[in-house]
Amino acid sequence: MKKIIAAGFAFVIGVSTLAFAADLSHASEGRLSINMVGTTVAQTVRDGGEKYAETFVVQPDHTLKLVDRTEIAGH
Repeated sequence: MKKIIAAGFAFVIGVSTLAFAADLSHASEGRLSINMVGTTVAQTVRDGGEKYAETFVVQPDHTLKLVDRTEIAGH
Protein backbone atom coordinates (compact mmCIF):
# COMPACT_ATOMS: atom_id res chain seq x y z
CA MET A 1 0.00 0.00 0.00
CA LYS A 2 2.83 2.39 0.86
CA LYS A 3 4.46 1.69 -2.52
CA ILE A 4 1.23 2.58 -4.33
CA ILE A 5 0.87 5.82 -2.37
CA ALA A 6 4.54 6.68 -2.97
CA ALA A 7 4.19 5.95 -6.71
CA GLY A 8 1.03 8.07 -6.89
CA PHE A 9 2.74 10.90 -5.05
CA ALA A 10 5.78 10.70 -7.37
CA PHE A 11 3.45 10.76 -10.38
CA VAL A 12 1.63 13.85 -9.10
CA ILE A 13 4.93 15.62 -8.40
CA GLY A 14 6.21 14.71 -11.88
CA VAL A 15 3.07 15.94 -13.62
CA SER A 16 2.99 19.19 -11.65
CA THR A 17 6.67 19.76 -12.46
CA LEU A 18 5.96 19.33 -16.16
CA ALA A 19 3.02 21.74 -15.96
CA PHE A 20 5.20 24.27 -14.13
CA ALA A 21 7.95 23.89 -16.75
CA ALA A 22 5.39 24.55 -19.51
CA ASP A 23 4.40 27.77 -17.73
CA LEU A 24 8.05 28.80 -17.50
CA SER A 25 8.46 28.54 -21.24
CA HIS A 26 6.17 31.57 -21.50
CA ALA A 27 7.73 33.45 -18.59
CA SER A 28 10.03 35.35 -20.91
CA GLU A 29 7.23 37.07 -22.84
CA GLY A 30 8.27 40.68 -23.14
CA ARG A 31 11.85 39.71 -22.51
CA LEU A 32 14.57 38.53 -24.84
CA SER A 33 15.88 35.26 -23.52
CA ILE A 34 17.76 34.47 -26.75
CA ASN A 35 19.76 37.67 -27.18
CA MET A 36 22.89 38.21 -25.11
CA VAL A 37 23.09 41.02 -22.57
CA GLY A 38 24.36 44.20 -24.24
CA THR A 39 23.05 43.23 -27.68
CA THR A 40 21.27 45.99 -29.58
CA VAL A 41 17.84 45.35 -31.08
CA ALA A 42 16.22 47.66 -33.64
CA GLN A 43 12.62 48.04 -34.73
CA THR A 44 10.45 50.43 -36.71
CA VAL A 45 7.20 51.64 -35.15
CA ARG A 46 4.34 54.01 -35.89
CA ASP A 47 3.18 56.42 -33.21
CA GLY A 48 0.59 59.12 -33.81
CA GLY A 49 0.89 58.80 -37.57
CA GLU A 50 4.68 59.24 -37.49
CA LYS A 51 7.20 56.50 -38.18
CA TYR A 52 10.20 55.98 -35.88
CA ALA A 53 13.31 53.81 -35.82
CA GLU A 54 13.99 52.63 -32.26
CA THR A 55 17.13 51.02 -30.86
CA PHE A 56 17.13 49.04 -27.62
CA VAL A 57 19.86 47.38 -25.53
CA VAL A 58 19.24 44.04 -23.78
CA GLN A 59 19.66 44.53 -20.01
CA PRO A 60 21.01 41.91 -17.53
CA ASP A 61 17.44 40.92 -16.61
CA HIS A 62 16.68 40.54 -20.37
CA THR A 63 14.38 43.54 -20.50
CA LEU A 64 14.91 46.19 -23.15
CA LYS A 65 16.18 49.71 -22.54
CA LEU A 66 15.36 52.29 -25.21
CA VAL A 67 18.60 54.05 -26.17
CA ASP A 68 17.59 55.85 -29.38
CA ARG A 69 14.38 56.91 -31.13
CA THR A 70 14.66 58.72 -34.45
CA GLU A 71 11.79 59.97 -36.59
CA ILE A 72 11.90 58.64 -40.14
CA ALA A 73 11.32 61.58 -42.50
CA GLY A 74 8.79 61.45 -45.29
CA HIS A 75 6.19 59.26 -43.58
